[in-house]
Amino acid sequence: MLFPLFDDNPTIKRPIITWALIAVNLTVWAVFQGAGVDEATLEASTELLSLPPGGELLPLSTGSVFVFILFGLTSMFAHGSWLHLLGNLWFLWLLGNNVEDSMSRTRYLIMYLLCGYVACFSHAFFTPDAGLVGASGAVSGISAAYLILYPKCRIYTALVLIRFIMVIRIPAFLFVGLMSAFDIASVLLEESSGVSHWAHIGGFLSGLLLIKLFVQSERLLQHPHTGWNPLLAPDRALTSAERSLVEKTGIALTFIIGFALFISS
Repeated sequence: MLFPLFDDNPTIKRPIITWALIAVNLTVWAVFQGAGVDEATLEASTELLSLPPGGELLPLSTGSVFVFILFGLTSMFAHGSWLHLLGNLWFLWLLGNNVEDSMSRTRYLIMYLLCGYVACFSHAFFTPDAGLVGASGAVSGISAAYLILYPKCRIYTALVLIRFIMVIRIPAFLFVGLMSAFDIASVLLEESSGVSHWAHIGGFLSGLLLIKLFVQSERLLQHPHTGWNPLLAPDRALTSAERSLVEKTGIALTFIIGFALFISS
């Protein structure tokens, strides 16, 4: 199993919007979805907050557009399980702070929501018989923006086998590219896993396009680690203390993921 731990990309400013988005997702999960403890509450909240199937939004009308806008928004902050929630929030925490660095907080929030709405539209159009919940589409857009902004940054990733943990450094363009390739392959193979790969693809493509409109060059050029800035900080090896911390973190996250899988099964 591969699990991203952190990147070597320092943050310039406090990622207030990223923190706020994570807080809202956690609040919705805890308050409105009962933290997934009661299955009936979880199912009821998921049905209430999810984007309706695309087929139910046709024919287009003022009412259906309003439903799409309202429940597209609520669906971005609802999740189907602990694993679904933690996976999305971890990637948002890992990549979102540096994307927020590259623009104003207002621009970042707008871009996040637009990526989420494009993901909702993509899902509704290509899978019209299924509803949608989760921040995956919006987070995929942020991942695509990170790919464009910081392609040469290294993401320290735990390779976790049965009794073996190894930390490897993967370039952002390869790590994020592999994630998007998995979604594309799943669509081509018509895999049915309960994951909305079309939402991921829609969010990812929107992030690739929107980052060109939302990025502020003067903010980006202040960043020491950017694919557009030739003055890249040199790579360095982890110290023994850092490697020990990373390995312990990898072990802890493995138990957390296992626990999430257990309680969501």
